[in-house]
Amino acid sequence: MQIETVHYGRYIKLRFMCHCFKQNAIIGLCEDHTEKNCIELSILNFDLKGKHFDHYFSENTVIYVKEPYYKIARSGTKIIRIDNSYDIVFEKEALKML
Repeated sequence: MQIETVHYGRYIKLRFMCHCFKQNAIIGLCEDHTEKNCIELSILNFDLKGKHFDHYFSENTVIYVKEPYYKIARSGTKIIRIDNSYDIVFEKEALKML
């Protein structure tokens, strides 16, 4: 993926490697479908519907991110940033669509 680019028409499959934490966004550490690359994920504007974020993003949860935005965070690390919750598809939901 290219830095500072929204990858329109593409998706990436990610698995959460550990529990997330919440600051201004929900932050998690994920591995990609190859299980070789670790990436930080930043999820903004996600409606928790009154539940704890671990309800949605616990360890080993698999999601698909539509049109991932790959960027460099203020800390200098490379992250995938999700601004719109509609760009997240949980694996369980994706399997129901088949």
